[in-house]
Amino acid sequence: MQKRRQLEMHVQMAVIATIREIIVEGSKRYSLARAALLGDRALALLATSAAWAICGATNEWARTPGRGSADQVAEAIETIVAPMFSALVEPVAPDARGERSAKGSGGRNRLGRRG
Repeated sequence: MQKRRQLEMHVQMAVIATIREIIVEGSKRYSLARAALLGDRALALLATSAAWAICGATNEWARTPGRGSADQVAEAIETIVAPMFSALVEPVAPDARGERSAKGSGGRNRLGRRG
């Protein structure tokens, strides 16, 4: 039982790392508006948080007796992580200095740093 639990933990960590990497690479590949403004550290933090949320919710669903369908849990997970991803897709416009900033942010990203 101990070895099985260890294997499950390793698999879970690998899945989380893979989801995180998909989010980071997808954000950069598709040039999502805020990805550059967030910076690498904040993007990694956002991707890690979303990956943990996705895996945690999926694990909870898998352990729940009488759980709903995969489509139902996918909708619930989307509701949970959508606000995280909104940090990547807010409209970006040049500010008075010609620098890119999120509209309405006063030139600051969601972490309060200047773009």
